[in-house]
Amino acid sequence: MIIFGAKVVTSTQAKGTFYCPGCDREGVEYKQQRCRRFVTLYYLPLIPIKTVAEYIECQVCQNTYQPAVLKASAADHRAFEAEFQLVIKRVMILMLLADGVVADAELEVIRRIYLRLSEIDISIEDLRLEVEAARQGVSDVLVYLERNAPILNERGKELVIKSAFLVAAADDQFQDKERQLLADIGKTLDLSNAQVQAILGHLNRG
Repeated sequence: MIIFGAKVVTSTQAKGTFYCPGCDREGVEYKQQRCRRFVTLYYLPLIPIKTVAEYIECQVCQNTYQPAVLKASAADHRAFEAEFQLVIKRVMILMLLADGVVADAELEVIRRIYLRLSEIDISIEDLRLEVEAARQGVSDVLVYLERNAPILNERGKELVIKSAFLVAAADDQFQDKERQLLADIGKTLDLSNAQVQAILGHLNRG
């Protein structure tokens, strides 16, 4: 039996140094990563189909950024937000929107989780803007992640899993449907169930 499939493969296109917004300093080493989707034969990449993402990965803090960060002026550098930060905010909001209206108390939960994972304090007003942006875009968390998974490195994927779990468990009731959603999120991020459980185990120990 011949087994065909598809897989996203990440490869390094260039290396150098840049100003990293996450490290907040110049001269930090980076890799320019390109994600391409391949047709696989017996799970091995065979034929490249298309490039699905390209990003800059800091080799110190492991944050990822859009390639434009390399050409940004000094005044623009702090405007760049790590890709994982953008994604975990949207994932948490989409999980809450799935149940209806997002109340300020729930936004406060997201704010605390985001601060815990990113060490960045975001205002409730900024989160309200994120909610409106989410309403106008993709409304399904799995569809959103399928589109954005290629821009996440391993650290980014880990933080997405942690943020999704913390939102689901915020009411102290981690239900079967939430457990299934978390498993589906892991699958969308190309993580095995064992990897997801290892991430959550590390979270509980932390």
